[in-house]
Amino acid sequence: PGAEGERPRRPMLGMARAAPPARREGAARFGLLNEPHPVRGADADLSGRVSLEEWLKAAARRFGLLDQDGDGVLTADSLPPRPGA
Repeated sequence: PGAEGERPRRPMLGMARAAPPARREGAARFGLLNEPHPVRGADADLSGRVSLEEWLKAAARRFGLLDQDGDGVLTADSLPPRPGA
């Protein structure tokens, strides 16, 4: 309902809507790693499948990124601060 003589606004047909943001999983969900799709990120040869070897390499890489003090152990206190926290 607008001013007299004004046409009512209708949704524009055929207009694309912005895609929703990717759902973050794992450590990315908490802002610790910038990797919204950890399974796809582990697919090193881009085959669409993740082998155990690829998964273990990706896990070791992610662990190394989070183990900032290099002691080989992750604790809540040793994790990097969350963005905005």
